[in-house]
Amino acid sequence: MSTFAKASFNANAYRSFRPEYSPQFYTAFLGYHHGARDTAIDVGAGTLQVGRALAKHFGAVKATDPSEAMVKSASDDLPSNTTVTVASAESLPFDAESADVVVSGQAAHWFDLPKFYAEAHRVLKPNGTVAVWGYGFCNFSARPSATKLFLQFALGDKPGQLGPYWEPGRKIVDDKYAGFEAVARAAGFLEVQRWEYPGNKHPLIERNFSVNKFQAYLKTWSAYKTYVDKHPDEADPVDAFIEQFAKEERVADRDEEWQVEWSGVAILGRK
Repeated sequence: MSTFAKASFNANAYRSFRPEYSPQFYTAFLGYHHGARDTAIDVGAGTLQVGRALAKHFGAVKATDPSEAMVKSASDDLPSNTTVTVASAESLPFDAESADVVVSGQAAHWFDLPKFYAEAHRVLKPNGTVAVWGYGFCNFSARPSATKLFLQFALGDKPGQLGPYWEPGRKIVDDKYAGFEAVARAAGFLEVQRWEYPGNKHPLIERNFSVNKFQAYLKTWSAYKTYVDKHPDEADPVDAFIEQFAKEERVADRDEEWQVEWSGVAILGRK
């Protein structure tokens, strides 16, 4: 997670433009969880999107992230029942059997997975729940040509495209956390389930984008930050892509919102 840990990373922009997980997803997650709702641990919490949602359902939320910049941003306007500290997923600063759930949204692809699941098993109470989820690239469901342009920019290797600048964790997300269930079971978790999106009866993410908001969202990507760091004298790749995108898609109003869908996955287990 080195890009997000850099002091120059704009955590406030990340917080503003990242998509949110749907209320229906949290309802389904809470339906899977059979234990108490005293304490939730949010690992790799980033700017606390997940932690803030869980704070409405649990007595206390304890969030961790290895990035000081993320923790500083997340610390603004915290819910009264929530704390956030700098810590790694592989060494959680919590007592054994002290949590009812351990979760991680869009972060588990950065973890040493066996160590994370071992730590989750250690800190969870009996009948506690571990859940990790993530999402891949979005698509414009009513505009297949826009999706094609976008994926060429995101994955291509031509000048101005971001394909070569993704860190290894990107492929783990695109592969929908393949093999995670086996690691969870090896750590002792039971009743392990895989929820895939689209295809599940509830959505994982709810957010539509205008072209202007989409432009801001793309600038929260780690690959964009890496590209800019390596090519400081070149034109901004996102700005150049958005100009091409708007022209080819004949966008008349860059504030008009378009329907957007994400692929994704959630892996859940019970202690």
